Amino acid sequence: MEDVAGNARTADAAILVDNRPPAAGTLALAGEAAVSEALTAEPTGFAGQDVAYAYRWQRCDASGEECAEIGGAVERTYALRSGDVGRRVRAVVAASDAGGSVRVASAPSAVVADDRGTGPSGGFSAAAPSSPEGRLTAWLERGRRRLHTTTVRWPTRVRIRGRLTDRAGRPLPRTAVRMLERIDGRRWRAVTGVRTRRDGRLTTFTKIGPSRHLRLVYGRAVAKLRLRVRATGHVRVRRAGGLTLVSGRLLGGRIPPAGVRVRLQARRGASWSTRAALRTDGLGRFSATGRAPAAVRLRIAIPAQPGYPFARGVARP
Repeated sequence: MEDVAGNARTADAAILVDNRPPAAGTLALAGEAAVSEALTAEPTGFAGQDVAYAYRWQRCDASGEECAEIGGAVERTYALRSGDVGRRVRAVVAASDAGGSVRVASAPSAVVADDRGTGPSGGFSAAAPSSPEGRLTAWLERGRRRLHTTTVRWPTRVRIRGRLTDRAGRPLPRTAVRMLERIDGRRWRAVTGVRTRRDGRLTTFTKIGPSRHLRLVYGRAVAKLRLRVRATGHVRVRRAGGLTLVSGRLLGGRIPPAGVRVRLQARRGASWSTRAALRTDGLGRFSATGRAPAAVRLRIAIPAQPGYPFARGVARP
């Protein structure tokens, strides 16, 4: 660059141009192939810029060679149903970024068994008997504390521990326990279950996501848990002359089409005050422009609100 006085300056900057789709990774299935259980797609190794995943599920014949899409099965976890018995199931993921998308299919699952003991392949079904008798306890573990309700910040996973015994208190080893979840504002659905160890104890983790209720079920025995997840986001503050530009987006997804209400707050001294009320777009993005002294600290407060399944939270630069 050269000004009117003939003074010249040069500047170097790196620019990242994303014109290629993500590098293809692999897709595996986690869970038991039995009715009343669920399979979860586990993508790994997809390299790209801000990769997003979209899922479809397919039902295959017993050989796993002929497959067709299952209508409405577009979540990461698929609850197996009676129509899957004797078939195999696989997941297909479309990994996308600004440069395009790539599709990868998982290997087909084992032949899906029914819920009465053995499936068409003769293997043992992971589903519990129709009316088992047992005592089931479970809790959310935070450090040394055992909790039935806890609050975490996205994207935290919480360990679930528990124990399954018969009525006499004897441990039930290698026994399948069903898991169900209800994301705030949604219906109950089956998720990947867990199997007890030889001592009747079980361990699993909550998956990353919004606030939800959880149930672990063995016959008539039910353990209920509640996980609240605080909202958060990325915030960027830039200063141009006398103006301050604040922009960012909420993390965790589940943004309603009408967006989410957020508050731009400033702090000078001991308290925060709201400077502007904002609403994100349907992708969770927000921005604001105004005047603020450089010494002022800024943050985005995200209140709890209908249609957005997260607890109140904050996002800071």
